[in-house]
Amino acid sequence: MENDIYERQKRFFGFQGQEILKEARVSVIGVGGTGSHVVQQLAYMGVGEISLIDMDVLEPSNKNRLIGSSYNHPEGKPKTEISKELVGFINPKIKINQIQDSIFTEIAINEAKKSDFIFTCFDNDGPRAYMNEFVQAYEIPCLDIASGIYTESMDYGGRIIFIDDSGCLACLNELDQEEIRLYNESTEQKKDRKSIYGIDKSKLNDSGPSVISINGVIASLAVTDFMLYITGIRLPTKYTVYDGKTGMVRPNTTKPEPGCYFCKEIRGSNTF
Repeated sequence: MENDIYERQKRFFGFQGQEILKEARVSVIGVGGTGSHVVQQLAYMGVGEISLIDMDVLEPSNKNRLIGSSYNHPEGKPKTEISKELVGFINPKIKINQIQDSIFTEIAINEAKKSDFIFTCFDNDGPRAYMNEFVQAYEIPCLDIASGIYTESMDYGGRIIFIDDSGCLACLNELDQEEIRLYNESTEQKKDRKSIYGIDKSKLNDSGPSVISINGVIASLAVTDFMLYITGIRLPTKYTVYDGKTGMVRPNTTKPEPGCYFCKEIRGSNTF
């Protein structure tokens, strides 16, 4: 008889829980520093179908924190391809849908619509705001993951927010409107702004510092919440904060602002 590789986790959430994971279709949007951790853990956990959505390619600075990348991987290799290879190495029975494209494209959105659950793992609030509206419109449960390192104050850590009908990134005031506006500017507008105002390059969609272990903490917390949710153990924590400076993980008790347009008007509209 074939050994049951999931036997130890079935002791926690049971045979039925494992079957739920096997039947689940999960999208990971952004398979970089945090998203690649998520993909790896979903594969080891036995999720039956994983959609990988990202347009980015491997750069030298990614190799110390992109799970699945190796010294020999060539620069320019799609991150989705690296994640696909990783999942195949872990469990070739898992179905992989690889979308090497921006989430703003029709093919990516159509793939995301099929999801039972979504992880959004972005470096910028531009795509984060877009997906906040999307998951509300189609009522798809979503965990949004963000990590950060602020070298001036030496603060580091991250946060996870569960987007559902009880609150979203907008009503929890987690979206930087200036960052969204800058992200959505055209290439020419960005050039003009930099030329006229001398704006810092960090405001022009460049990523900040990133360390693999901090990304891994945030991703593990998020995947654990997903596992508890989908197997029926409990709902995800609405807003989880990891404070690396103190080593503390705690819930943020901020209450969503009432009358949120996305939670009330957009949710369930199916018109995205």
